[in-house]
Amino acid sequence: PAPLDDWALTAIDRLFEERFDLPVWVENDGNAAAVGESLVGVGRDYDNFAYLFIDTLLGGGIIMDHELMRGCNGNGGEIGLLLPKNIYQHPSLESLRQTLGENGIEHAGVSAMIANFDIEWPGIDEWIAKTQSSFSLLASALAAILDPEAIVLGGRMPRSLARKVIPHIDMYNDSRRGKPRALPRLLISKTGGDASAIGAASLPFKQHFFAAAA
Repeated sequence: PAPLDDWALTAIDRLFEERFDLPVWVENDGNAAAVGESLVGVGRDYDNFAYLFIDTLLGGGIIMDHELMRGCNGNGGEIGLLLPKNIYQHPSLESLRQTLGENGIEHAGVSAMIANFDIEWPGIDEWIAKTQSSFSLLASALAAILDPEAIVLGGRMPRSLARKVIPHIDMYNDSRRGKPRALPRLLISKTGGDASAIGAASLPFKQHFFAAAA
């Protein structure tokens, strides 16, 4: 967003390294959460997965061979850009908050909604119906392009909501030689809590203790 443009052009890592004389890591929230998931979550069982960072907005991260796929400009995993907003309902927690508000369940912000979350609220099923095609397109595209072992629903998405969403995700599966192709498993994040904070705290461990061999 425009208010953050000045920060985007500032080498924050160098500023803090010079001030504290310590190494500093800077990463976006989706990538950080994916790294955390790879170290302390589903990454213990899967080396290749796509991570859906479902928070106020929609983002993500890609882990291939247990390493973060950053892309040539550091923008790999921007999963939300697969969904034009004028065509698809973004499956974000902010869109959920708005749908709940239309059904009489109002919260000042996403954090308040999460703190008091109730899967039985009116509006939950409506939001799932509105975002079903978005989730299905994302999963189908990630499965076709990356062929991962798993697709993880994470971020700050409540686990009860993720459990209810997964059965509604329909991955397109065109048969090959008369047989259906293998599809990734749909999983709920195992990190719990604030995925971005957990991921950010994991970055030094990833760099120093779990770095890929040269």
